[in-house]
Amino acid sequence: MTTIALSYSKSLLEGLFSILKIVFGGVKKTLQGMMIGIMIARQTQANHYVAQQISKYEYNGQEYHRILHELNQSTIAQIHKEFGND
Repeated sequence: MTTIALSYSKSLLEGLFSILKIVFGGVKKTLQGMMIGIMIARQTQANHYVAQQISKYEYNGQEYHRILHELNQSTIAQIHKEFGND
């Protein structure tokens, strides 16, 4: 009788553990996605400011969009390098 109860308890705990593992995996991915979104938003805002300054002082107001594009491309490449394609 004790063996049956222990076996049932063990399988119940294993099932519960597997469910918790799935739930926490989803929560982790959600939080990681939010963090990456915040990082990209802050970096693109900084890229906008830097591109304005470089364009204004080094290119006499020209080439703003090219500079901004290059900065944003390097930001995206760095995020992909750091976090992969999870």
